[in-house]
Amino acid sequence: MKRTEPRSRDRALAWLARREYSGLELRERLARTGCPEPEIASLLEELRNEGAQSDERFTEEFVRIRRIRGEGPIRIARALEARGIGRELAARHLARTEGEWVRAAEEARAARFGGALPEDAGRQGIQARFLLRRGFSAATVAGLWQSWGRAFLEEAGGGIPEEEG
Repeated sequence: MKRTEPRSRDRALAWLARREYSGLELRERLARTGCPEPEIASLLEELRNEGAQSDERFTEEFVRIRRIRGEGPIRIARALEARGIGRELAARHLARTEGEWVRAAEEARAARFGGALPEDAGRQGIQARFLLRRGFSAATVAGLWQSWGRAFLEEAGGGIPEEEG
């Protein structure tokens, strides 16, 4: 197997040392540096075979970070697709029960709005739109205000904050 130009390889390894990159992201970065396409394909194959680049590892880390930031599965899936990650791989890493996404939605809601779940429709609407924009499904958002979602939050620990007075 022909080795790629050391400069392109060194660049790619330096990027990968800082953070994980999807194969598509790495391909685009190498192309911007003027690396020819046949060399990029060869280099990416070498890096995958050596374990330096992995879409599986990238996806796992990406989902973990985005979930911590308070993003929902819909938004994360779109971001992964834009980075060249297939739907099957993304779905495998996003697979959680609806209750776990309710917990994630509650964490994002509480970080933004604090305090108790709102009881009036106006505040619920504002908070629901925020969560929908963050990529949570309508069912997940509705679960925050429905009995099954509240029951899950209580069972998952931490409970539900006291209602606003």
